[in-house]
Amino acid sequence: MGVGWDNPNVFNIATLNNSYSEIKKRQEIGRGLRICVNQDGQRVYDALNVAESDRINQLTVIPNETYETFVTQYQEEIKSVYGSTNAGAGLSHSHKGIPADEVSFKRNTSSEIDKAFRKYWNALAQKTEYTMSFDEDNLIAESAERINKIEIPDFVIEASSFLINAITEEGQNDTFQGSEKVIQKSTFTPLDLIEEISENTGVSYNTLFKIISRLNNLDQMIKNPPRFIHEASVIIRDVELNEMIRGLDYQITGESYPFDFNDFVKNISNKGFVETPHKGVFDKMLVDSDVERDFSLDADKDAEVVCFLKLPSWYKIKTPIGNYEPDFGLVMKRKSLKNGSESEFYFVIETKGTNDINDKKALKESEIYKIRCAMKHFQKLGLEVQYKAPVKEFSYFKTEADKIINAKM
Repeated sequence: MGVGWDNPNVFNIATLNNSYSEIKKRQEIGRGLRICVNQDGQRVYDALNVAESDRINQLTVIPNETYETFVTQYQEEIKSVYGSTNAGAGLSHSHKGIPADEVSFKRNTSSEIDKAFRKYWNALAQKTEYTMSFDEDNLIAESAERINKIEIPDFVIEASSFLINAITEEGQNDTFQGSEKVIQKSTFTPLDLIEEISENTGVSYNTLFKIISRLNNLDQMIKNPPRFIHEASVIIRDVELNEMIRGLDYQITGESYPFDFNDFVKNISNKGFVETPHKGVFDKMLVDSDVERDFSLDADKDAEVVCFLKLPSWYKIKTPIGNYEPDFGLVMKRKSLKNGSESEFYFVIETKGTNDINDKKALKESEIYKIRCAMKHFQKLGLEVQYKAPVKEFSYFKTEADKIINAKM
């Protein structure tokens, strides 16, 4: 008889065999990542500034190769789901108790880079707060208009009939009697429709009742309710997004992020950074993807780039769906052919797997929304800082930057 004891305080996991069950590994990691409890069953939390040697809530994994790969991939999955590089637990590596994979990030000693970066940061560091107005009537009217255009194909099944003549050791002997295509119908109460769409969109029942009351194509819904609900939900979320962006406004608060850029050490594998000795504000650049890696390498060798950096995780832009952390800050310099004067141009870049903000296959809804919020934020900062998003390749950014620079010179 298998009886388990749920131990709330798991601090070490040592893998003695090769397990290929992802569910089992998730369960093990999940138990180890719980906040520990004291003898009274109360949660014990670490202070935010606790030294690593004094940290209580730390899970040590002594992995084999497959387990280490899983832990790394699991951490990246958490970051992707929550849309933040700070999501999930921090990872550190050690070998026989000695920290491993420690990488030093040092400020570039170039006086030109330091001067350009300080001027850039003064323009970028201004904080903003947002206000938002929402027109429910517009949401109802536009959603109803677009949902009324939904057309659902008939849900058809083909029913076939066979007469079984005999069943022998060799198999089944039967005679085909014919087939017929049948259009399927379903029943679905209005309340079920309202509830399903509300769960998918977050829109209140009262608002959805007003939208549904304007629909004249409920016959399409009866053909295939799940598909109709999906398409209607996509439309409502899109209208909701556009309406929220329309009523969004940013105001400069008068506060600024500090100039806090010192040398630091990070426990990270070779995949987590790239060397940027020429144009980087630091000699190395933290990267979260191949897109960021390629962008950094190309920017570091571009003659017109003065300096660039991966913006720190504490640089955040507030949006109605959570804080947004842009990727790169970059300064370019261009010399005028007319009078020989040189001008600097400031950019913030969000790198993604596409150059098209409407590419919903490559971008999540939350990513599109945050990018569009950031556009309004940087518009409020003024023309000095240009925001480009999304950007897949440095070459695309350079082409877009050329358009902006040529228009100003």
